[in-house]
Amino acid sequence: MNAWLWRLAAVAVVGLVWWASRVLAGARWQVAACIPVRQHADGTWEAVNLTWYGILSAGAYTLAVAIALALGAGLGASLEAMLAMAAVVLAVCMPASRLVAWLVEGKRATLTVGGAVFVALWVTPAVAWMAQTWWGGAPWPSTLAAVAVAYTVGEGFGRLACSSFGCCYGRPVASLPAPWNRWMAPIAVRFWGPTKKVAYASGLEGVPLVPIQGMTAVVHGLVAWGGIEALVDGHVGLALVFGGVLPLLWRVASEFLRADYRGEARFSAYQRMALVGAAWVLLVAWWAPTIAVSFDAGTAGEAVRSPAGLATLALVFAVSLIYTGISQVTAARVSLCVRLERI
Repeated sequence: MNAWLWRLAAVAVVGLVWWASRVLAGARWQVAACIPVRQHADGTWEAVNLTWYGILSAGAYTLAVAIALALGAGLGASLEAMLAMAAVVLAVCMPASRLVAWLVEGKRATLTVGGAVFVALWVTPAVAWMAQTWWGGAPWPSTLAAVAVAYTVGEGFGRLACSSFGCCYGRPVASLPAPWNRWMAPIAVRFWGPTKKVAYASGLEGVPLVPIQGMTAVVHGLVAWGGIEALVDGHVGLALVFGGVLPLLWRVASEFLRADYRGEARFSAYQRMALVGAAWVLLVAWWAPTIAVSFDAGTAGEAVRSPAGLATLALVFAVSLIYTGISQVTAARVSLCVRLERI
């Protein structure tokens, strides 16, 4: 693809994500489907809710894996190595997203991307090194950078899930000191629906809030764009900074603009994790050997289109949807009827 065409497409995607983050704040975009599971005596059904949060999260996981496969393969890593990395990292980080939230917030039904990322920071370098040792191919720093950039893409897209569920929400614009409140007022977002977390946890339904989900999606989109260009140009260290440092520093800064519960500390555990993680990534980037790499777009595309690649992406989507899509905090009662006018 022509470089300027790619950049125009990247700008368009970032703009689309910003727009979607605002649309998804509406009440319509929390529950995608209700699945009847048990009938009551009055004929209604108790149902479980399949959420847009789960669908968008599954899409984010799948997109991140696809980007990792493409970038890794394009840099010379074997498909087996990238598939193994994806399997190990997801197997560790998906449960960690719930476990860390329980440890920090004391809530068993909550997921945290920040906690999962913190765990991944310590696991992924070792997995990248083992993948190179067992399967050869690209040096481990380049595959590590590919995974870091892929994570940035995934979390940016995944913030749309937060917009849908109404979690990870920003502070009321009115609570900001001047001139911040004047700057934020034109782009403030309002969430609607009593089952949105922002409504039942903080009573902020309809209140103009800092659009932190959309802002995070845009920041991650721009950072990922820079990381991809750095990798394609062979700058592995720079790509690690884009994918592994800048998103963590944004988390530290952005949490000052958030209103959702993240523990009792003024400087949250997730902010401390992010600072430690950013320092760790910088240390890894400094310690990793300097390497020269080149990117092959044809090989990247083949890795994603291969039967193994497509099967992996389908499996990731299915598992992620089951894990994140069945709502733990909302319920439904469904009444079924026959449309007599269509008989």
